[in-house]
Amino acid sequence: MKNTNEFYSSSKSSIIAHLYLFCGLQELKTLNLHLFHHRAIRLGDWKLIYYYKTGRKELYNIHQDISEEHDLSSQRPDLVRSLSRKLGKQLRKMNAQRPTDKFDGHPCPWSDNE
Repeated sequence: MKNTNEFYSSSKSSIIAHLYLFCGLQELKTLNLHLFHHRAIRLGDWKLIYYYKTGRKELYNIHQDISEEHDLSSQRPDLVRSLSRKLGKQLRKMNAQRPTDKFDGHPCPWSDNE
């Protein structure tokens, strides 16, 4: 497995993870690995995960839910918006690559595009 295009950024106590993993088909079968294009931001006890393919956003309180089993995004839309803006801003600043739509070739939207 080869790890490329890896970025980690810390800004005012937030951590941004932007990571691509490329594997050959045989490695995927051997590792039983499922790869998804997503990005995450961690700020204090909160972690937001943004899935490019679906636009879904999940919010977790890591201090209370370390295994990320309870998505709190519907209960804290204000925090989801705030973390989405921070994530999008930082990814743009890092000139982070985004996956492209396989049908029209356009890049997937940033996390703060509603």
